[in-house]
Amino acid sequence: MSKPLFLLFSALFGAFGTAVPAFAQDTTPPTVAVTSPAANSYLNSLGVITGTAEDNDLVSAVTVSIRRLSDGYYWNGTAFAAVQSWRDASIWPSSWTYSALPAWVDASSYTVFARALDTASNFSAVYSTSTFYFDTGLPVSAVTSPVNNSAVYDYAVVSGTAWDLELFTAQVWVKMSRAPDNMYWNGATSQWTAAEAWNLAVGSVAWTYAGPPYSALASGTTYFAVSRAVDLAGNAQASEVAGSSFVFAGATVCGPLASVQS
Repeated sequence: MSKPLFLLFSALFGAFGTAVPAFAQDTTPPTVAVTSPAANSYLNSLGVITGTAEDNDLVSAVTVSIRRLSDGYYWNGTAFAAVQSWRDASIWPSSWTYSALPAWVDASSYTVFARALDTASNFSAVYSTSTFYFDTGLPVSAVTSPVNNSAVYDYAVVSGTAWDLELFTAQVWVKMSRAPDNMYWNGATSQWTAAEAWNLAVGSVAWTYAGPPYSALASGTTYFAVSRAVDLAGNAQASEVAGSSFVFAGATVCGPLASVQS
């Protein structure tokens, strides 16, 4: 047998007489992931769901399912219903988006499912899931100590409470000002400044802020303290509910007020 003919038969039937397929069948499933919303996140807005999808060949489709945890219903594109519904996402070479979203309800949890399909009709072996909590309610905080309209002889800290209808408050910020010259205490620079300054307190539901040291307070001077809370979804308190105006009646400040930097 001539060499060209031998090569032809080898290519068609293999070295041992076994047929060689024209192409190998693709059995590798694609992978898919939800990137936004992040798993176990707290959100006050969500306008688009995004993710990634990859395959050894080509991803042909990504579908998304949204489940409302309060009743187990699924988004079907127009309403939530008992039967699970998969909605087509827009796909790019390695990413996807879905924007035909429901009107999210405050104080509600949702789970997003995503699955991918490749050109060989393989579905992703593992669906990607992401559960998030939607919250648009505003947190509230208040200063409880020093007591409003009180005289303070032994100043220690400013303290208070914070609450939120849906979630524990994540952070509380405190602003302290001095009545005679309307200066603000800046904890980052440890001085009174003309610029308004908010300082991070310790704690959330119950919180404390050390504020200015004893030596930075002037006897007989009035000070104001107000707080502002921010919750886990990023909602910030709209206005100060209960602040504190107090007169420091302790020892005279070390150094004249005029020497404090502005």
